[in-house]
Amino acid sequence: MEPAEFRAIFLSGDAVYVRAYVERDKEVTAAWAGTPFPVGAPRGEKLLEDWHREWRPRTRHYALCRAESHEVVGGVIVGIRHLVAEFMVTTAVWVADSDEIRAAAFSLIVPWLAEEWGMISVLGHVASDEPACRAAAVALGMTHQATLREFFARPGGARADDLLYQKLGRIEGGSDA
Repeated sequence: MEPAEFRAIFLSGDAVYVRAYVERDKEVTAAWAGTPFPVGAPRGEKLLEDWHREWRPRTRHYALCRAESHEVVGGVIVGIRHLVAEFMVTTAVWVADSDEIRAAAFSLIVPWLAEEWGMISVLGHVASDEPACRAAAVALGMTHQATLREFFARPGGARADDLLYQKLGRIEGGSDA
């Protein structure tokens, strides 16, 4: 199958799309593993096998791909519990436009969780050194709720804060008061 056949119709944008992992994604584990440290295909294969074998309905893992080239450039982890969704978007350390990629992913994921899934709370993690992603979160109606200091490791030993943004949903039949 060609990469375009794996494109998720419901989570596709102009710049990126989000799809389920496939076996061959083990070859590009470093792109989606969410770590600044080198990681190879054997570790990726084990992760994919574990996620498949020990499927947890509350945690979902997705590949983040460029729409134009179908290249896997990152990953998305979504945790859902009692109508509260929390997600994190990661990109490979070598992706030069990672901030813009994450912002584009936010623009797909937040409406999907808030509107289509009807979550009463959607929480997204944004690194403090990502202005485009912060702007996307705010444009999507999210507000900054918490900061975890020096959470994200960066190449060269630098660190960035984790800014937790939240979008509150509406409960059907509830009041606006």
